[in-house]
Amino acid sequence: MPDRVIIKAQQFRIEARWAEKLLWHHLHNYKMAGYKFRRQQPFGQYVLDFYCPEKRLGIEVDGREHGDPESIRHDQIRDDYLRAQGVRILRFWNFQLRENLEGVLLRIRMELDTSKGSPSPCPPPRRGEGKINRQEQ
Repeated sequence: MPDRVIIKAQQFRIEARWAEKLLWHHLHNYKMAGYKFRRQQPFGQYVLDFYCPEKRLGIEVDGREHGDPESIRHDQIRDDYLRAQGVRILRFWNFQLRENLEGVLLRIRMELDTSKGSPSPCPPPRRGEGKINRQEQ
């Protein structure tokens, strides 16, 4: 993985927007149905806002800058690449998190419940992210 992608992911973590912070609050520490999520996860030349390695599910939170034609084209190329790697992508607009957070969380939960998942090609994190037994939750 190129160093520039890792640096980009680190910068994205530092500069997280309100919608990403809000969703992360509901995903981290196995809060979403007991699944592990990573934030700003490098994947090839891209960085996923959120990633569940067990289910190979990527979640993107988009602001209005993703609505212009060039960004739409870029996002489509990016999503096609990720799908070719076996990653399913859910995209939500910032306003969806503000206006219908419960609906967004339900959609994520439904995707986790219906997906089969498979081992992730992403390496484990470098520092202590231990696993817990989901049945203890």
